[in-house]
Amino acid sequence: MCAQQTLVAFKPDAIENAVVGQILSRFENEGLQVHEMKTVDVSDELLERHYNEHVGESYYPGLVEYMQERPVIACLLEGEDAVSRVRELLGDTDPAVAEPGTIRGDFGSDSFTEADRDGRAVRNLVHASATTDEAEKEIELWF
Repeated sequence: MCAQQTLVAFKPDAIENAVVGQILSRFENEGLQVHEMKTVDVSDELLERHYNEHVGESYYPGLVEYMQERPVIACLLEGEDAVSRVRELLGDTDPAVAEPGTIRGDFGSDSFTEADRDGRAVRNLVHASATTDEAEKEIELWF
């Protein structure tokens, strides 16, 4: 095990549904610590750089619209194996199939997939870095 940092971004639905504190508590209860946190009005440029592999996909405009509904809360979490532990706590990216006991399984309510109907993005509460390399890049981008 090694101490590391990861990015967690609370998306508009987490804020709208007032579950940010509950989600953050789950991370803290697992020994992950908040190193830094800020509210971000997400620009087109930030989203394009963050989601660069999705630009041009049919769902990308819906993803941008969703992420700009309200400010996003960017959080830098730190702890032993933070990247993999956060991903495990979140559960599947599709809340409809996320296991009970995971954050998305307990708090998520959306059943859309990323490329689903009418280009609407899945509302899955939280973005988290998938790898340590991705975490480094995203932390630099967001902080």
